[in-house]
Parts: sequence; C-alpha cells; structure tokens
Amino acid sequence: MVLSIVSFATTIAIVVVGSTAVPRLEEDLKPEERWDRPRCLDTARHKSSPSLEEELYKTCNVYGGSSCCTNETAVTVHTGELYNFEKLTCQNSLSPKCKNFFLKDACFFECSPDIARWAVIGEDKQEFVKDVPLCRSDCENWFEACADATTCTTNWRAAHDDPNFSCIGDNKNCQTFKKKFGTAETFCREIWGKSYDVVSDTDRCVKIDLSTRQDQENNHFPDEDNSGSSTMYNVVIIALPAMFFAVGNLIL
Repeated sequence: MVLSIVSFATTIAIVVVGSTAVPRLEEDLKPEERWDRPRCLDTARHKSSPSLEEELYKTCNVYGGSSCCTNETAVTVHTGELYNFEKLTCQNSLSPKCKNFFLKDACFFECSPDIARWAVIGEDKQEFVKDVPLCRSDCENWFEACADATTCTTNWRAAHDDPNFSCIGDNKNCQTFKKKFGTAETFCREIWGKSYDVVSDTDRCVKIDLSTRQDQENNHFPDEDNSGSSTMYNVVIIALPAMFFAVGNLIL
C-alpha cells in the first residue's frame, strides 16, 4: 500500500513492508470482537486452554472436540457434587427434561471453548460470565421444559454460592417457575444472576441445546482475520526529492 501526501511541496510516501500482531487487552474489546477470542475461564477447575477430550461424561461430551473441562469435572456436573440442584428446588421438582437443560447449561459453562468471551471479574476476584447472548429458541424451550418445576428464589447463582441456602421446606416462597419468573426471557436472564441475555435466533447467538460434537462445531465461532488484535504495520517513510528516509511503526 502506498499513501502519498503533499506538504510544503514535499511528497511523503508511506510504504507498508510487513506487519505484526499486537495483542489487545480483554477490557479493550468491543462486544462483537469477543466472538473471536476463544479461551477458558480463569478458575481452579477450568483448563488453561481448550483441548481435545476423547471421552467426556454424558451431556458434556458435545464439547469433547475442544474442551475447557476435564472428564473429572464433567462427571461432577452430573453427580451433583458441583451443582446441587436439589437445594435450589422445592421437593426436588426438576423433571428429567428440565434437569437435562440445566445439565446442558452447566456443561456449557464448564466445558465450552467460547465461554470466556463474556468473562467478567467478580468481587471475589474470580471470573464469571455476564450477558451471554442465548438464542431465544433455546431460552423458550428451556423455560417450557421447566415451567412446572418449583423454586423459592429467582437468583440461583447467589443461592448456589450460599452454603446455608436451601429451598427444601420453604413452603412460603416456593412457586412454579412459570409463576416465579413469568416469562422465558425473565427466567433466562435472572436464573443465574444476569449470566445470560436473550437475543433473536437471527442474530449471532449461543445455543446450549446441543446433541452431538458436530452441533458444537457448528455453534463454535472460530478466530477471524479481524479478531481481537490490532495490527501493527512496519512502515518506511520516504521524503522525496530530499535524500532522507526514516523507519517507524504505524498502528492502524
């Protein structure tokens, strides 16, 4: 690329001769650029980077091609050691179909190579996610599957993190999901403390209702040429007709 500018009767040519990538800080990224930054959450149980897991337990297996979780973590998702859904519901009221959605949600959080695109730092200095753009169809299907389940709280994230919290025996506050949340959109946005946003399926959105690894590959958004890096171009600045040149860097 050659750019010519006239200044005081001197022509300056800026010639691009090469380029190098300059990493950009996560907080400097625009929301749309986060799609191009696959990495794992910075927590004690997430891997440092996504990698192949030949065998991931049950529901989490869809992320085996590029996983941020180990099989050990996938097992604890299903056994209740990591997510105690019983204490968040009244009389263990999750139907198999409803529980399966929560397992898919948990596997996405633990294993997806895309999850950290929406990472934020909490007061405890730990990473969690906020405003993940969930496809509306997934949200509506999830809410429909769980409409008749009962709970005593709308913020499962806060309740789950409280070791003394339990809905068991709390007959005063127990209601069906349908009554407690009212709409699918409210449910998806509030159930995990604003972790999800709800967007149209025609927009770029995340699906958690996956059945195969191919589904996940189709749902994964790879790096693109305009991903979250600035490009630093090495340039040669030549002043003509004077016998002078300078070498510098120009960031575009």
